[in-house]
Amino acid sequence: MRISILSAVLCLFIQFSLFSQEVPNIELKDTMWQFMPDDVISVFRGNDGRLWQQIQDDPPEKDIEKLKQNIQEEFSKKSPRIRWRIALFESGKRVWFTNKENNMLLGYDGEKWIEKKADEKHFFYGVTSNCFRKGKPFNIFLDGRSFFIDSLGILTFDGENWDYCKMADNNFGGTTSMYPILLPCPDMKGVFAVFKSKTKGVPGKIINAPAQIQQRAAITSGKFWTTEINIMEFRDGKWTNVELADGLNPADIEIVLPREKGMIVGTTGGKMIFFQDEVLDKEKFNALLAKLSDENFNVREKATTDLAGLGITFRKSITEARKEAKDPEVRDRLSKALELMKDVQATQEDLQVFGDYILKDPAIVHYDVSARIFLTSADVRMKGKDETLGPGLIILDADDKAIFLKGEKFTKGWDKNYQSGGALQPLPSIFWLETKDAIRMLDIEKKDFIYETKDLSFHWLHAASADGIFFCSRGIPFSPQAKPVAVFKPSAKDERIRIPTQEIKVHSALFIITADGSIWLKNPEGGVVMFNGKEWKNFPEIKDIQVTKTITGKDGALISVPSVSNQTELSFMYADGKLLVEKNIDLLISKNRKVIEKYFDVKNKDFLYDGAGNIWYQKGQNELMVSSVARTFNLYDKLQEAYSKGQVRSFMGIGRNKVLIDYYSWGHGGPGNTITLACQFKDGVPELKEIPRMSRSRSDPVYDNEGKLWYPLDSAPDEKQVAIRIGEEEKTEEIKDSGLPYICDKSGNVWLGNITGQPKNKFNIWRKGEIKASIEIPHANEWSTFTSNKEGSVIAFTGPLVTHLVAEDPANPATYKVKAEYWLDFKGTTAGSPDGFRLGDKFYLGFCSWMDKEYFLNIIEFPPAQNQNKLK
Repeated sequence: MRISILSAVLCLFIQFSLFSQEVPNIELKDTMWQFMPDDVISVFRGNDGRLWQQIQDDPPEKDIEKLKQNIQEEFSKKSPRIRWRIALFESGKRVWFTNKENNMLLGYDGEKWIEKKADEKHFFYGVTSNCFRKGKPFNIFLDGRSFFIDSLGILTFDGENWDYCKMADNNFGGTTSMYPILLPCPDMKGVFAVFKSKTKGVPGKIINAPAQIQQRAAITSGKFWTTEINIMEFRDGKWTNVELADGLNPADIEIVLPREKGMIVGTTGGKMIFFQDEVLDKEKFNALLAKLSDENFNVREKATTDLAGLGITFRKSITEARKEAKDPEVRDRLSKALELMKDVQATQEDLQVFGDYILKDPAIVHYDVSARIFLTSADVRMKGKDETLGPGLIILDADDKAIFLKGEKFTKGWDKNYQSGGALQPLPSIFWLETKDAIRMLDIEKKDFIYETKDLSFHWLHAASADGIFFCSRGIPFSPQAKPVAVFKPSAKDERIRIPTQEIKVHSALFIITADGSIWLKNPEGGVVMFNGKEWKNFPEIKDIQVTKTITGKDGALISVPSVSNQTELSFMYADGKLLVEKNIDLLISKNRKVIEKYFDVKNKDFLYDGAGNIWYQKGQNELMVSSVARTFNLYDKLQEAYSKGQVRSFMGIGRNKVLIDYYSWGHGGPGNTITLACQFKDGVPELKEIPRMSRSRSDPVYDNEGKLWYPLDSAPDEKQVAIRIGEEEKTEEIKDSGLPYICDKSGNVWLGNITGQPKNKFNIWRKGEIKASIEIPHANEWSTFTSNKEGSVIAFTGPLVTHLVAEDPANPATYKVKAEYWLDFKGTTAGSPDGFRLGDKFYLGFCSWMDKEYFLNIIEFPPAQNQNKLK
């Protein structure tokens, strides 16, 4: 008799953070959308319903005792704010934390500390299971034991002792997959660990590893990889190997799911094979086995073919029968049946039975921590009847009893979320499903959708409360670009102001704004087109050109330059209303020197005219070309001679006959071997001089109204923060402890942000030699971008918001305040930085976004008309 698993399932769901019915004590307004504090990068839900906030650890705290103090002080608060990531909530009070480097675990229960460092070259990849995602590395607490995923196996802790199960050998050359996957067995008394890895192998060499199925394949580089599947089960205090049926291709296996009466193997594309411990039709199977020993050759031949025709679900049974067979011919025939099965499978209709239902071509779309499996099928039928129920979702519980949700709507959105690996499960009965049009919350207990939102950009779900509050962001947690974390309460009133957006489907993320306000893009057919405010122009001559880098000049001029990685690209230039195309950048420059000198100046990056007769352009990491009327030569030779071999990362103009070069020297000392140089020509000879080293954190040039170049100084975390201001003269200015340069606005103010030791949303405003003012922009951070449409007006893109900042007092042009905040409404994820442009008397904002392999250009008139910005 099977032991009841109800109590075990409930215990496990407590571990995965079922809530009390009380709303977590965070100061939240009763509104549909709002934000967590700006320093929050992730939210976790604890066993008791409390919300744990992970705050940005900047700069990272290295002192373990200080981190312990932070955890200890926050541990009992209603909403703890911690600097380390939570790795696991045990069913009791203990909580496990891990650091940014993923090489240490800290466990704390309010009284006792437990520390565990990872072994050398090992890392803790597991995360807490408060919001389950299919195929992700979730740590598990089950039956009094904690299971932690590391880079090569599973670490366990029973409250007293640590144990480790190694699942891959780092001597193979290093695994290329990230982690094993942990899942509880259906009876909640054991744990399955599945590790699919790719390792560098040697052709023909047999790698001895237990329970591993190996497949070797040559790749284009000529090296070989070995794909391995290692499956282990933990039960009764020990790990044992789990064998799979012979003949399966490891490269096609995505997951192996334990079942009460066998296992389900999930393969590429969501397909599945159910290997049952017991033979489905034992009488028929045994009869065919007996015929393999028949005296009649034709009988033996037909029995072999018929065994293959039983289908792939009998592969395990045939494999076991072959191992037990003593007759060599029987073994050979069983091997032949396995081979024939591959051909039969290619033509055989895939029909599989689950409970009272027959599914055609079922696909695994989800599996969860209560041993449920979720399958979709376009054709579901009742067993023993001719009735066709149509498409729908089948949910198998731990006992493989099936529940059917009828309708095509239940089959969509399970694998849409590309960053999370599939549907999100914040609560045992709730699923967060994303489609092209909306994010919908499915309640499988109610067998219907309960909430819906069109805000597709907030697709990453951190946590949810039992009373319908969802915490989500625009990307992977722990990334500054994904901040802020939003709070979504579908039952409340939507009080946002949304900025109207015109959406245009485009071919790619190509979006260029020239100095005259013209916009360039690729239409859905792949053609390059330009709109100058009056008409669209099509340029079929460059339809097939891979436009990777473009530089804009004066009066709408534009030139394409080759990327460092691709020197075979055609090059083109647009100027004086004409398009000029050449087979390479050298010819384009040599034939159009006068045009380039007219429309391009020194205030550019990676292509410029220095005002002293030289056109600078880069063809490769070791090809920095300088072209004059008299000659064209490679300046890299001079750099290599002076500073050893290396690569030119970028260059930008400082002033007339003065160019900054960011050079990475393989033989030069200093942090990162980076050298920043100023190059000037004297009597036709280039002279190189080292200047303060430029930081790579923000390498886009900022030019102020006096033509001076601003860039951030490269400094250690414990050193002063410095912004460099440099011009044609020898002297450089240092603006200390005030931030890094972001923009020079139309009034001539330079905005400095990412200030060491200050809130990330604070920006200093420099004007005429000093910091004149500061402003804190709601929800802005070091990844925010800015544009200025006129004097006294700056527009900040802070991720989900567009914030309008104005300086209304002419006597204080550096004193800004927030005038308005608008919510962006677009599909998917932004691709490239937003920018502003003017057409006629109107100003627009533009940016590209992408979703599900589709690209969109989003155009916003700014400021929006007052009667258009309220949400309906």
